[in-house]
Amino acid sequence: MRNRNSKYDAYFHIFDGTAKCLGKDCNYFYKSISSSFPRTCLRAHLERYHKESFQKLRADEDQQQEKPVVRPVRKRVKKEKKSSSNFDSTTENVNNDRNWCSPNDELLLMTEKVEEDEDGYNSKLDEAIMSLICTASLPLSFIEEPGLKNLLNILVPDYKLRPQRFFSSFVLNKLYTKIRQKVNDDIRTEFLSLTVNSLKSNDDSYTLLVFTAHYISASMTPCSRVLAVEPVKGEQTCENVSALLSNVLNEYRVDAFKVHLILREENDDDLKKAIRSTGFDSMQCLTIKLDLCIWEALNIFSVNELLEKVKKAIRKIRKSRALSDNFPPLCDDNSIPSIYLKKGTKIRWNNALLIFE
Repeated sequence: MRNRNSKYDAYFHIFDGTAKCLGKDCNYFYKSISSSFPRTCLRAHLERYHKESFQKLRADEDQQQEKPVVRPVRKRVKKEKKSSSNFDSTTENVNNDRNWCSPNDELLLMTEKVEEDEDGYNSKLDEAIMSLICTASLPLSFIEEPGLKNLLNILVPDYKLRPQRFFSSFVLNKLYTKIRQKVNDDIRTEFLSLTVNSLKSNDDSYTLLVFTAHYISASMTPCSRVLAVEPVKGEQTCENVSALLSNVLNEYRVDAFKVHLILREENDDDLKKAIRSTGFDSMQCLTIKLDLCIWEALNIFSVNELLEKVKKAIRKIRKSRALSDNFPPLCDDNSIPSIYLKKGTKIRWNNALLIFE
């Protein structure tokens, strides 16, 4: 059957899972068109072979974005709660004046209150979706997922989801400006320390430098904020690292007297020289140094076989109810403390690496 109300109807004849281009002297024919996914193949065909039609499509999309979203006004049905005949007349009058609302009516009231805001409900929901994508490290194509559209259709039926290009060109920049201003306000402390981490790809094709600020808040709480994740163009030389560090400090207007110390992840001569050239003291992180020593020792002594035996014993104890019950008394008899160890992981000052995995 034909899919109606499509922006591609003016350029393609869509029928029974196929699409045929309506352009002059164009024999483009595509099979297996699914209405549940974005038709990127049709858009790519217009962009490559029909420039004028593609420009017209872009203009229609821009015009559609500028149109305000008009929501239908729903009438609320007010229901009066019936009072018992055993109550006195005063109680009966009070109960009759109260309006009872079902859960659906309460949800509608909440939606109407949000719509009355100056910024508008759409802007807040757009920002919430963009924040979800950023915090979960999702691709921007997540906006076109049918599951997200179905969820929004159930939760907020009147909400009209904007196209992906609107989020990437407008909402993302707005959210970035807001978060950047918040970071600027947070690091306005008397003193702070910086950490510089270098993240390399598996094939060593590129390097990223992560600059993180650590400080004590007004409530005496240790806090940290990632200031920048900058790619190193070319080799990681002293000049490149020094220029990146200076740019980050200038962008956030961090005065030199506020920086107490700069911790570096590795004992790299170029990194030490670059930090020294900017006028700051630096030292290698002791925790990371100890962690590297432990991992190096594990590789040298080849304790993998011992670890496998211990894991095998632990799995056997967990699967058996009798062994699980007898294990704590044995630990008490041998004066073994009941300590639960977390899974080992290499220490990082921040989790910025998750963005690139």
